[in-house]
Parts: sequence; structure tokens; C-alpha cells
Amino acid sequence: MTQIATVEKILRGGRAEISVPRKSACGHDCGMQGSSTHAVALNPIGAQAGQKVVVESSNKRLYGVMLLVYAVPIVLFLIGYFASYALTSEGLRYAIAIAAFCLGIVPAILYDRKLKRAGLDYWHELDITYYENLADFTAKNPGAEIYYFSTKAPRAYTEIAYPTPVFLMFGRETRGLPEELIEAHLDRTVRIPMRENLRSLNLSNSVAVGVYEVFRQHGFDTLCDAGKYGK
Repeated sequence: MTQIATVEKILRGGRAEISVPRKSACGHDCGMQGSSTHAVALNPIGAQAGQKVVVESSNKRLYGVMLLVYAVPIVLFLIGYFASYALTSEGLRYAIAIAAFCLGIVPAILYDRKLKRAGLDYWHELDITYYENLADFTAKNPGAEIYYFSTKAPRAYTEIAYPTPVFLMFGRETRGLPEELIEAHLDRTVRIPMRENLRSLNLSNSVAVGVYEVFRQHGFDTLCDAGKYGK
């Protein structure tokens, strides 16, 4: 899918912050401007702030966000218009439809704020690569050193001397990694110690624990390990 976006800010690492405008519910200028969705994208052409660019995405994970941003407001606009069809005033019908459209924007705004708050102001520091599945990851990272995190593992994550570079693999928060994947790599599967009557930490905390153990073993390389009152 391709869209026209505006470059808002140039970021480090060959990336840029972009804004993608949303169309109005009627598909063209019908007296209401849609808001914009902000995202971080690669900038291989060296586009500058203020320029219009064509952005392309084939990632299926974006479909849910697209549904939230585009479909919900449009559907509510149509529901608001036709539900008030019995009213004689067309202007009033449009007013109700536009109010419904604005109501549909609220979840997208809340989602955007929640996402920004979850990542503080560090999103531009991330270098994210998406893979379609495990086979795609393996094909693009031949010979990768991988350690698998699971509650079913036979040893603690601190018992491993992690090489660099290394990949830490975590499963879904609800089910974890597939059983067959764990059984095929038991010698590389580790767990975060937990109380016996508790299942596990949530996924974000587990990732933080694992990643910082790797950094700790390598002297927090590339990280600042002394604050204001340090040496």
C-alpha cells in the first residue's frame, strides 16, 4: 500500500518522522479535514523536512491500526447519517454524521497517545525490523546466535554467557514460544526465575530483563553507566 506523507522531522539512522493525513469520511473535501497519523519510516532518498513523499508498507500488522484510523470513523459517519435519515433537515443529518465521525477519531487519538507514552520519547531511537514468520527470520539471519526465553526452560537466563551479536527470542505473552521450538533448542532455552505459584512476568518486563543481562555481561557497552553524580 502506498500513501502520500509529509516529512515532519529528520531523525538519526537514516530515518524520518512522517505524518499521513486521513481523508474525510466522504472521501473528498466535504467541509471537514481529517487529522494526521504520525510514524517513523526509513529515509533512503534523503528527503528533508516539509517535503511530500510516497511511503509504502506491506506489513500486515498495520491493518489493525488502519482499521482503527480509517474504517471506524467512516463507518460511524455513515451510521450517523443514515440513522438520522428521518430528519427533514439535511444539514442536521450531516451535523450528526460529522459528530459521529469525530467520535470515531477518539480511539485513534487515545491509541496514539498511549503508544507515545509507552515509548516515552524514544521511538526515534528504535531500529525495528519486521519478519513474516520464523522461517523468514532464519533465512535473513543465517547462522544467528539465538537464545529462547520460556517458563519451560531447564536453566536460568543468568547461567548463559551470551555472545555478541545475539538474538533473544520471546513468544506471545498469552502462550509463549511453540512447544516444538523449545524442544528443538533446549540447550539454548532459558527462563526468568519466578515464584512457584506465578506464571511469568509480562512480555515487556521479560524482554527488559533479558536484554539488560546481555548488556551487563558485556560491560554495558554503548550505554552510559554513570549519571550526574558519577565519575
